[in-house]
Amino acid sequence: MSTSETSPVRKLTSFAEATTVSLIAGTDNQFQANIPWDWDPINSYIQFLYPAAPGPAILVVRELKIGKNYSSVQVELQKQQQDGSAKTCVAAIVTQGNLAAEHGQTISTPPVIPKGELPDRDTECEEFMQPDWILRAFPVAFKMRPFKLKGGKNGKFNDRKGLHVKETWIKWRDENERYDVISLGSLCDTFLSAPTNFYDHMEDLKQYYYPTLSMSVEIKKDPARAKWLFMKITSNQIKNGRFDQEVQVVNENGDLIALSKHVCISVGFKGARPKIARKDLDAKPSL
Repeated sequence: MSTSETSPVRKLTSFAEATTVSLIAGTDNQFQANIPWDWDPINSYIQFLYPAAPGPAILVVRELKIGKNYSSVQVELQKQQQDGSAKTCVAAIVTQGNLAAEHGQTISTPPVIPKGELPDRDTECEEFMQPDWILRAFPVAFKMRPFKLKGGKNGKFNDRKGLHVKETWIKWRDENERYDVISLGSLCDTFLSAPTNFYDHMEDLKQYYYPTLSMSVEIKKDPARAKWLFMKITSNQIKNGRFDQEVQVVNENGDLIALSKHVCISVGFKGARPKIARKDLDAKPSL
């Protein structure tokens, strides 16, 4: 008897079922939803318009296209203002599909990071000791433990491929946590901005901060509850206060898991005068 004859057929979840949210009885601010097995966020484009302070938020979802294989929705994260109006802080377009059911033309291409080029965690890497200010400024990033290549000066990332490239193994700080499709969005947005790897003064948040204007995340493969993933983060140009960051995520076998692209800016606080060493002023990094 074949496997197909013995394995039960899983019922596909409709879009309406996948997006159903209901109020939990006895509460006025708690909701419940179900994460379906067959709706994966294939690609997400997020535009950050205004800072969203911690606290209650409103999510507004609008259907853009409901298709057989892929469907797209627009999602807005809003914060209620003192005058009662709602202000859109984040806008996103999310394309969803089913990673397990994808089929069609397949052409082999070279791996983005060959398995043989992945550094050995035990002999070539060391944990990146995150500064205390990271916990204060980026509490989500502190929930993960990056292990960078050895050899970086003053706690920075190794510059074997240039200061504009960061390479790191990463896992959750909670040993019971594993990576799934949903967590890849957070993973692709939990690393120090590119300028911090160049000059020491860039690490001081009293002088600079690095807002993300927009980012996109494309899921290539389900990480299948992987404990470890490897990230390569490249900045192609840092110029006139604006820079890009490209993220490649692979698993321990070198399989491509996700790609991400960020558009960021460098903003100096008023009155801040960064102390730059003479050697830093003379340096002309090749980007």
